[in-house]
Amino acid sequence: MKNITKIIAVAAAAVAITGTVHATAITGGIAFAGSAQLNGSTVESSSEVLSWGPNTVYLATGSFAGLGGSGVTFGPVPWSFTSPLASFWTDGSFTFNLTQSTVSTPVLGPSGFYSLTIFLAGTITSTTPGLSPTSFAGTFSIQDPTVGGTYNYSESMSFSSVPDGGTTALLLGSVLSGLALIRRKLNV
Repeated sequence: MKNITKIIAVAAAAVAITGTVHATAITGGIAFAGSAQLNGSTVESSSEVLSWGPNTVYLATGSFAGLGGSGVTFGPVPWSFTSPLASFWTDGSFTFNLTQSTVSTPVLGPSGFYSLTIFLAGTITSTTPGLSPTSFAGTFSIQDPTVGGTYNYSESMSFSSVPDGGTTALLLGSVLSGLALIRRKLNV
């Protein structure tokens, strides 16, 4: 009976340790709007952002709830539309690291102005305890200027969880192996 109690105690401790390793994925969506100065005189002739204007979160759901209307800081400039960029944007508690971007062909809109869509992919991290890095996919859309060479943009993003790479399975396997060894020692 004493051996069974020890095995149950070790199993409970192992399950508790395994449970604390699991973090929660960042969920929801976030969207920004603002302005930027580009290196070209039109969207069609531009290939990078030279400076950022004011930027505001206009939609925030899930893990981002409560950020609506707050400011956001975009990364260092210049930013080439096709370059990865650490800290592409941050609001203090979330940071998006851009790993890949693809530029679409500019599209002429009904107003006679062109817009350009850049597809973005990367990882978002959070300073909030328990939130794990999460993969990102979204769009960054730039519209031709209406006043003095300043371009308006909007950005929308959605998030999906990143697989843990097998860490949980590895920990569980280690715990079960340890329990088997302890049981074997106690039965000898």
